[in-house]
Amino acid sequence: MGNGTFLFNGTEWIYLNASPSDTWDSDGYIYDTWGNSPDNVYFSGGTGYEAGIGTVVHWNGSVFTKINPGTNSVLKSISGNSNHIYTCGNELYSTPLSEHSVLYEYDEDSWSIILESHIYYGNIENNDFGLLKTLTCISDTLYVKSYAGLIKYNINTRQTVFFILIMKSMLVHWNM
Repeated sequence: MGNGTFLFNGTEWIYLNASPSDTWDSDGYIYDTWGNSPDNVYFSGGTGYEAGIGTVVHWNGSVFTKINPGTNSVLKSISGNSNHIYTCGNELYSTPLSEHSVLYEYDEDSWSIILESHIYYGNIENNDFGLLKTLTCISDTLYVKSYAGLIKYNINTRQTVFFILIMKSMLVHWNM
């Protein structure tokens, strides 16, 4: 079938003769996908593994459109709600354990930076959360897993709360 994407319409899988990577400037990887309906799906990725050009592509049910935040950070996670899209990624520097991680918010038609980190492991005293790994948006709250712990971000108030968690190969359930 070649390069393409499959869409499940509720009954069957449909092959689309197109792919999110077709809209990128060069070959790239899709690292994550998020959507809230079959005609509102977002893909995050980039053109390299640790450095390159970060890309977000939107599927509107008919065509793929690039809505690039203009970053050199490969965007490895994406999530959102009905009004906002969030993506995070990183760019590995040549200095050992030095990394630039960024959390972006897409609101209507523009990107803004919510959080930035410049140290791989983080430095809590300096409000540096370390490498940003994954994110999940639930209603008006964004949860971001960083190398140093869990970040809870309230979308409405724009307040950030940080929790230090030590997790090695374990599942954690948080019941609030």
